[in-house]
Amino acid sequence: MRVANTILAVCLSLFALAGCEQPQQQRQTPAVVFDIVKTGPVRITSELHGRISAFLVSDVRPQVTGIIQERLFTEGTDVVEGDVLYQIDPALYEAALENAKATLLKAEAVTQASQALAERYRVLVRAKAISQQEYDNAQADYNSNRASVIAAKAALDTARINLEYTRVKAPVSGRIGASSVTPGALVTASQPAPLATIQQLDKMYVDVTQSSVEVMRMRERFGLNADQPVQLKFQDGSFYRHNGTIKFFDVTVDPRTDMVTVRATFPNDEGLLLPGMFARTVLLEGVDEAGVLIPQDTVSYDPRGLPFVLVLETVPNAPAPNIFKLAARSVTLGGNVGNQWYITRGLAAGEKLMVSGKQKAGPEAMVMGIPAAAGAPDQQGQQGQPGQPPQGEASGAR
Repeated sequence: MRVANTILAVCLSLFALAGCEQPQQQRQTPAVVFDIVKTGPVRITSELHGRISAFLVSDVRPQVTGIIQERLFTEGTDVVEGDVLYQIDPALYEAALENAKATLLKAEAVTQASQALAERYRVLVRAKAISQQEYDNAQADYNSNRASVIAAKAALDTARINLEYTRVKAPVSGRIGASSVTPGALVTASQPAPLATIQQLDKMYVDVTQSSVEVMRMRERFGLNADQPVQLKFQDGSFYRHNGTIKFFDVTVDPRTDMVTVRATFPNDEGLLLPGMFARTVLLEGVDEAGVLIPQDTVSYDPRGLPFVLVLETVPNAPAPNIFKLAARSVTLGGNVGNQWYITRGLAAGEKLMVSGKQKAGPEAMVMGIPAAAGAPDQQGQQGQPGQPPQGEASGAR
């Protein structure tokens, strides 16, 4: 009886060990879900931050000194080039104009008399009635008086211009802002503070910055140049209804930031764009016909902050065809397409990318690979349509 109990205990122990061996082996080879890397056309875009500025800005400044008599515009309205904006007291300049007219008349009268004298002396010197010196003096007086007439005419023109400058006019067409002076204020010629500012708002500039390395890469890869179409994106994520064009890439790199200024122009007929607004431009760099897109949650980062993914590599003499080894693969991220990353370097078509199971295994681990198309039930809703080539627009905020 004691021998039978001993045999029974040994059998139960063997059964227990056999029952534990299979779960332990399963734990040593965790199951992960993978998908095959595929390529397809991807639109490459760059999202750059910048500020909106007016297409044309002009300060209104007085060109003569005087007291403002009247302001002739309504603040915040559109004005046309040549419109009179301010009237400066013209009394002193009117008097100066009359004085210049009188000076010119006097100079012309003296010149006329000296001319007649010089003509008479010319006849007399030929007849030897006067000396050559007397004739030369008369001719010199005539030439001097002619110069006085020219100077008087210039002074008269200056007086007219100064009088005209008492009517301060709009230098350009556009929308005028607030006035910095009121009637009765004293203004001076070439004063540093403007009377008002006019901005042309039917077209707007958007100035953004891009690293010199990125500008070089875009030009080499896609032949990027001026007149390239560009979109405008507001802070709420909405897009401006009109597309703009690249005006120019600055020819100078800022040595402090290694950035290049890129300027784009946008139509603004509706007046929605205002100077000083923050905006983002979406620039189409080109199309990568063999682009790679992968889910964002498949990308991890090493301690240095560099991105990598896990791929399944074939194991020689594996105990089963679905047994693979995980390998960390460094990748270069080129922007996002929805919830996917556009990969510019590191992955090739046909490779097996682990899309689920990070919590089960890491690099160099042996795993059991399950294709995403026929994988775990919880992966069916996440993978969308496995097997379809990637298509989308990769946008990189820089």
